[in-house]
Amino acid sequence: MEENYTYPVIFDFSNDDVIEVKIPNFSDNISFIEIDDDKIAAAQDILAMAIIEYEDKNLKLPEPSKFEEIKLLDNQQLIFVNIWLPYYRAKIKINYVKKNLTIPAWLDQLAKQRNVNYSALLVKALKEELHIK
Repeated sequence: MEENYTYPVIFDFSNDDVIEVKIPNFSDNISFIEIDDDKIAAAQDILAMAIIEYEDKNLKLPEPSKFEEIKLLDNQQLIFVNIWLPYYRAKIKINYVKKNLTIPAWLDQLAKQRNVNYSALLVKALKEELHIK
């Protein structure tokens, strides 16, 4: 099973409110994103979901189209998107790892009084620190 995949993605700007995202090699796959969304990240997510769906159904993945094979309309842009699939699989199936931490005793006492869930708090803080939604 491969880990890296690169496929063409078409952004269609026909609509003023949203961008249509098409992956020509996965004809069933059409998605819409907001104008101000990160287009590359959205395209990577959409591509990953399409590939994972194929793999989960044991379907053969289509060969990526070549640049010269794709015809665009005036309101469309073409990019080639690369993904590393293990990252996206891990996002779907969250594997947890045990981490030990050391904090001041007084802080631990206050946290216990307020029933703070250390795991949830650490996950939230790490996501903030890493700028992950």
